[in-house]
Amino acid sequence: MEAATGTTTVTVTVPDEEAAEAFFGGGPAGRAWAAGLAPGPGGLHPRVDRDVMVASVRENAHHDYWDAWDRVRCPALVLRGESGTMKPDEADRMRARHPATRIAVIPGAGHDADLDNTPAVYEEMAHYLRDPRQ
Repeated sequence: MEAATGTTTVTVTVPDEEAAEAFFGGGPAGRAWAAGLAPGPGGLHPRVDRDVMVASVRENAHHDYWDAWDRVRCPALVLRGESGTMKPDEADRMRARHPATRIAVIPGAGHDADLDNTPAVYEEMAHYLRDPRQ
């Protein structure tokens, strides 16, 4: 497995699905990431093209989307995992720039909030869809 970290690419080969789940943090998110791997020489490997993935991660790491966010004209729901990569001040900044934004923090969840706490994500979405302006 290769992960782009700034300008460095790190390669990690995992021998089996159990090791892959642990590598990706375990739980539902770890299982979901591990399920996306395919057998290959020396262990499991991503099913994606390495160069495309690295380029994509690098682009996202150096690009912000505030210009696109400023064009949103409808109410919005922002779900943020309690221990995810989006910091509270970034969510607050989103709401400040777009007051019709509801921010919900998903307890016990990281970046993959939908996998880490599916019932909480479902409840927040159902609540929002019942009344997006609340």
